[in-house]
Amino acid sequence: MASKGIYQYTVQESNNAGLGQGGSVFLNNASTTFTPDNGVIVAIQNLGEEVKLSTLIPEDTNKFIGTTSGHKGYEGKGDQFDNTIELPASATIFGRFTSVSLEASPDAGNGIICYIG
Repeated sequence: MASKGIYQYTVQESNNAGLGQGGSVFLNNASTTFTPDNGVIVAIQNLGEEVKLSTLIPEDTNKFIGTTSGHKGYEGKGDQFDNTIELPASATIFGRFTSVSLEASPDAGNGIICYIG
């Protein structure tokens, strides 16, 4: 499914892609920045312990939060999301993000799962 262009999906395939059915990636190393080749990250799930995100780049800076200046979410009406914010264990962030990385490497077996859609 990931090899198709954005306008070549059936309605069902399009719905599935929006739910992260384009694949997933596990990150637990701070030196890795994940940027999907096809699609965007539609959800980020934290496993195990609290983590901080060093990089969170939104697909659309007017709609989604991010870690760079000015990315405050929907129409700029929220507060800045920065790398000092800790995501608690089992937290999930939904949106449309082009890149993500961890601030620090968590203990073995902990990290985040990025779902692609």
